Amino acid sequence: MAHTPQAKYRKDYQSPSHTISQIDLTFDLYDSASIITAVSSVKQERDSSTLVLDGEGLKLVSVVVEGNEWTQYELSETQLILNALPKDFTLTIVTEVNPEGNSALEGLYKSGGAFCTQCEAEGFRRITYYMDRPDVLAKFTTTVIADKAENPFLLSNGNRVDQGEAENGRHWVKWQDPHPKPAYLFALDAFRGVLLSDSLEPAFIAEMLSLPSHNEVSGWYDRVDIDAVASVLNAMKVTLAKELEDELSAVYHSHALTEYTIDHDSIGKRTLRKVCLSYLAHTEQGNDLVVTMYQQANNMTDTMAAMGAANSAQLACRETLMADYSDKWKRDGLVMDKWFALQGTNPSASALDVIKASMSHQAFSLKNPNRTRNLVGSFLNMNPVQFHDKSGQGYAFAGEILRELNSSNPQVASRLIDPLLKFRKYDDERQALIIKELETLKNMDNLAKDLFEKVNKALEA
Repeated sequence: MAHTPQAKYRKDYQSPSHTISQIDLTFDLYDSASIITAVSSVKQERDSSTLVLDGEGLKLVSVVVEGNEWTQYELSETQLILNALPKDFTLTIVTEVNPEGNSALEGLYKSGGAFCTQCEAEGFRRITYYMDRPDVLAKFTTTVIADKAENPFLLSNGNRVDQGEAENGRHWVKWQDPHPKPAYLFALDAFRGVLLSDSLEPAFIAEMLSLPSHNEVSGWYDRVDIDAVASVLNAMKVTLAKELEDELSAVYHSHALTEYTIDHDSIGKRTLRKVCLSYLAHTEQGNDLVVTMYQQANNMTDTMAAMGAANSAQLACRETLMADYSDKWKRDGLVMDKWFALQGTNPSASALDVIKASMSHQAFSLKNPNRTRNLVGSFLNMNPVQFHDKSGQGYAFAGEILRELNSSNPQVASRLIDPLLKFRKYDDERQALIIKELETLKNMDNLAKDLFEKVNKALEA
């Protein structure tokens, strides 16, 4: 008999008869016959020995209560009703589903060669029989078993706590989520590495592989620990580079172009190579790869990709590449802007000394807005660790430049000052140092109108 959907109204709400505090799931993944074992810790909340579980499109294999096979149940197209239950018990349910044949794309299904889940809003009931409602919150532990060659990546909710090899070329990964949640938030994925997929555009893969910037992460918080954000982002970069070195290297080399062309596909490939190189720069082969790319570059995109990787990873070749670039382009200010921007974002402890030395370069002039924005602006906006160094030297340098620009180009100064105006996001020590510089600016006799309004507003906020 076909199931007729019924509208649900808030006025009809009843609290659940039972709660589930913990559920341990094991997914033995196969294309057309995946086996799911769900072990739940169930507690009676109301005086009821009957438990109603939701389930659709499932093949029920077995029901076990407290280690005993349970036969006192009623099964329909949409429910499994267990009767004569004890108050508190461990419930084990084994189901079989067909991911490949799941055209509804709810529950567990297979798409594009990957195992996926869609549990919101009521998709979990297509995985196992469960109290598939938002007011039942359980901690999920999930073990995923699959063919290692076809599905090297096995993901689910929470933290990876264990992994290992299984028979017949299979492997498993165990995930543990410490936070109770409703079933509609459950997720599982088993797939091959998307880096090597021919179906995805290189530009999309590049975007997906790119970590958020320090500024982006900082923007998520009212108060930010500058050093902690930088440390975590760097650790992620280095870890990913180490764990994915073979895959990144394969993609980097397979997307090399012999000719420079301006078309969608070529632009995407150059972008992807740049991102791959930014990771590979943190491996043992990094210095050689960067030098080779720089030497073979026939366009500015590849040249800057090599120099940017050398700069951010502080490779041994950095100074040589920077010097060579300067020798080639020192008479072309617009091309040198890229060089000045790299100097401004130099992450080394000597960054400020390098920046001050760069101000003596023949192509630099503080009176030139582009040169100033690329060298000084990049330091203030895109070099958070060195600009916000606790010594305060970055703030003092910014104050000095702003005071000089106040008389020569106040419009540029009013744009450069913005990073100082966000001082309330930082710790008390840094706030005091920034406020000191802002107060010095405010007390200038000839402070330009644009600067005065920004400084005054920030200090009075």
